[in-house]
Amino acid sequence: MTEVLTAIYRDGAFVPEQATAVPLGTRVRLVVESLPSDMELQQALEEFDALCDEADICAPGSHLSRDQLHERN
Repeated sequence: MTEVLTAIYRDGAFVPEQATAVPLGTRVRLVVESLPSDMELQQALEEFDALCDEADICAPGSHLSRDQLHERN
């Protein structure tokens, strides 16, 4: 069984933020990946908005060609 959970590390233990179907005492493997903070997410969204403003693909004369739309690397 595979389940993706978010958890908070508190008092030396990972505490899930939502209920899980894993029975108590079950041995599991954890892969720990830190999630970005709210401030980091806000900054990333602001950077994305700025990039969208710079590259307005809806502006007159800024249509992408078929080759650009289907560009493959």
